[in-house]
Amino acid sequence: MKKILTTIFFNSWTKTLFFIFLCIGLTYFIINNFTEQLVSLINWRKKETWVMLSIMIPTMLLLPTFLNTFVFLKIVQIADNTKEQNTLLKQQNVLLKQILENKNK
Repeated sequence: MKKILTTIFFNSWTKTLFFIFLCIGLTYFIINNFTEQLVSLINWRKKETWVMLSIMIPTMLLLPTFLNTFVFLKIVQIADNTKEQNTLLKQQNVLLKQILENKNK
């Protein structure tokens, strides 16, 4: 029983869904309880508000692209390292075979 509960509740999909629901719930809580304070931070007639929006909106749109790029580069780096390790292991196996053959002679 413990193993079944562990596999259900500590599954990566369960953790992901839990954090998604947690983020949605906290966002709802913040918007529901602090709307007046959030709106009072923005004065639509001030230049600083529009400058902030002109910086924040492209940043929000580009940030996932940058994160995906870094993740992709990390995956490529791991793949390159794995390929190099496989090549080195093959060379090491050939050298070990040669050493063993020389010892047996």
